[in-house]
Amino acid sequence: MEKKFGWTVGDGKDISLWYDAWCSTELIADLISNNGSSFDHLARVSDIIVNGQWSIPSTIADNFRLANINTSIIPPPLLGEDIRVWKLSLTGCYLVVNGVEIHREKFLKIHWSKWIWRKCIHPSRSANIWKILSGCCATDKRLQDRGINIASICFLCLKNIEDDTHLFWICPFATNIWSWIHELFGFRWNPHVQNFETVTAHVTTRSAAIRDLWAAAITNVLTEIWHHRNSCIFNNIPASSRRVKSKILVNFFECSILMKSTMHNRVEDLMIFKNFQINLRPAKPTRVLQCFWSLPDLDQLKMGCDGCSRGNPGPSGAGVILRDHTGNTIGAMSAGLGICTNFVAELLAIILGLEWASNRGWSKIWVTSDSQTAIKCFASDKIPWFINSRWNNIRKNLSIKFSSIFRETNFAADTMSKRGANLPLGTKETFDHRLSFLAVENPNTCYFRFS
Repeated sequence: MEKKFGWTVGDGKDISLWYDAWCSTELIADLISNNGSSFDHLARVSDIIVNGQWSIPSTIADNFRLANINTSIIPPPLLGEDIRVWKLSLTGCYLVVNGVEIHREKFLKIHWSKWIWRKCIHPSRSANIWKILSGCCATDKRLQDRGINIASICFLCLKNIEDDTHLFWICPFATNIWSWIHELFGFRWNPHVQNFETVTAHVTTRSAAIRDLWAAAITNVLTEIWHHRNSCIFNNIPASSRRVKSKILVNFFECSILMKSTMHNRVEDLMIFKNFQINLRPAKPTRVLQCFWSLPDLDQLKMGCDGCSRGNPGPSGAGVILRDHTGNTIGAMSAGLGICTNFVAELLAIILGLEWASNRGWSKIWVTSDSQTAIKCFASDKIPWFINSRWNNIRKNLSIKFSSIFRETNFAADTMSKRGANLPLGTKETFDHRLSFLAVENPNTCYFRFS
């Protein structure tokens, strides 16, 4: 647990120079322990602070280099009391849930969970489909694998051995049901390539109501096949696809009552609702908003920022565009951020941009970003602990205005952030002009946002 804590440097008196995480995510002692380096085990961070600034002796600087720590980018100390932080939280505060998260047993995320746990599907049906997709059904093949000697036969087709793949996907009884449900939705049915991933791909671009109906259809088909199989075995009822189809249609009525999503006002959607004889859902109207990019004041710098993460978390980058009062692009920057989330990338883009603009001599800056959360953090001064030192250091001599904008008027910074995602961690590309490939916002152009 000790390694989960870090420090925000105040006067440095409470922080061990080597055995506390204060300028990196790891202890410096651990980073250089394999290099045979010698150091004062009792040294404090306050030993290298003189008059509120870093004063790092060459011997200590050599050890920092062995630990791959760049001393030039360590934020200045805040002075005052040192603050201990919980590194796994953005706020730096420890919560009980953080401790539970560390020690609980974690399993791989399953891709199909979002399809079965929906408001339009009754929880009991969601639980049944969860058991089926998790491989918890007592099919003959699974019983044999557990050492039970039984003769296996599919009671629906009376031809093959019974396992999950055969029972739910390739059994002639199951393919008849799947072909029928595909026909009702107007989807193409391919009996040779069928699994859960294949059938869910049919509705990736359809309306929310159709996605809900299709999720309910998959749930109903799989659960009714299983229930009908049990009836054939334990109640000695002959297999009947007509009975299964009838139950599936009845279940859609229940789904229509629970469903709250909207549909598209298109023929395809209307035909599907007509086929199931359920009430239509409201069509979500398209809102068109006009967006404009505004010029900054005469002595003001407008800084467009954006961060991106390919994977969230994943390889991330920051992009910054500097524009003057005439709209000219006087600076563009891309930076590689390594592996982080979208939110952290948005925060770091603003910090990097402010540091860069300050170094170029600007003191009155208008910061814009399409991340409302990031802008709110800076505007309300609720900054995550890991950039708090840099923020307090940079804002001392700046007059900063924050604005949240639509991404339709922030595409230049977005382009630079995507470029930064391809750069190694800590690498920056800065330019003092507009690049040939970079399209920038025009103050005399009206942009449109559709939602």
